[in-house]
Amino acid sequence: MGTTVDLPEGLLRQLKAQAALEGTSLKQLVLTPEFDTLELFSAISRSDVVSNQ
Repeated sequence: MGTTVDLPEGLLRQLKAQAALEGTSLKQLVLTPEFDTLELFSAISRSDVVSNQ
């Protein structure tokens, strides 16, 4: 099963950077048990991420 999620550009950049630091893919990062999905959605709703759009 697949799902598409639209993330703010700033958040996507942060997640990609974190995955690179950990030597993994963005997909694997999000699928790890340690990944805090609730914090991700909280950040999106609070607009904590700076966007350069």
